[in-house]
Amino acid sequence: MNSIVRLALSVLLALTAWNAQAAVNGAAKLTNLTVTTQDLDTSDGVAPSFVIGDSQTNTYISVSAYFSDSSTAYDHWDSQQWLDAKSLSVAIPSANAQASTGPSFAVTSGAALADGGRFYANAIAPLSDNSFTLSAHTRLVIAADAELRLSMDARSNGNAGGLEEDNLYASVGVFASAPPWIPSTAINTFSQYITKHGPHDAVLYEHAQPVSVEVVNNSNMTVTGSFFVSAELYGASSVSPIPEPSTCALLLVGIGMSGVAYRSRKRT
Repeated sequence: MNSIVRLALSVLLALTAWNAQAAVNGAAKLTNLTVTTQDLDTSDGVAPSFVIGDSQTNTYISVSAYFSDSSTAYDHWDSQQWLDAKSLSVAIPSANAQASTGPSFAVTSGAALADGGRFYANAIAPLSDNSFTLSAHTRLVIAADAELRLSMDARSNGNAGGLEEDNLYASVGVFASAPPWIPSTAINTFSQYITKHGPHDAVLYEHAQPVSVEVVNNSNMTVTGSFFVSAELYGASSVSPIPEPSTCALLLVGIGMSGVAYRSRKRT
């Protein structure tokens, strides 16, 4: 009986060593969204205003998780109700991803838990043309707090082809659909991209900063257009065909223990 137990434990040890993998984690957050206006001409009789059309406040959330080159889980959601908070998540043994949006936030997170695991999460709200009107002679400021966090476990694999990566984005933007046109500087993106090939130390990146866009409408016309807040991330831990040295050593130990257990059982 002891020989059988030792045999089972040795095989389990070998399989555990073979399947041990590094993890890639990421999170992108855009929170505390605020919108402020300033009257640039108090004598024109026009009150400063920034109005979002109730019927054109689409929210888009997309989350997916993959293993190797095959998609294993995916979900997305479109809605006319940006003011209703919404969340989605997917999870498989090799990866998971989550995304959520609301009237003052867009948040995403995910993890690739095994070699070959990948995740993607995207939250944008609102998303449509002609979703706002901005009064004449008005200064508009849209601001939020952005936070990015990513981590990678240390990898001792000597295979130079092994790849781990994290892409994180958090942004706010304003687009005009009719004159007077808003300059392209009315988009502010805070992003971080890290990729590692082959062996590397553990990686941890954490940073938070405010992001904002400013639009000044000095004309006598009302500006129409769309604005958005978004959080997006992608992470992957690619397949590494060459096992780590420590994995090989533990596997050999497990095989050796199997042999000893077998010989002991045979003598018995």
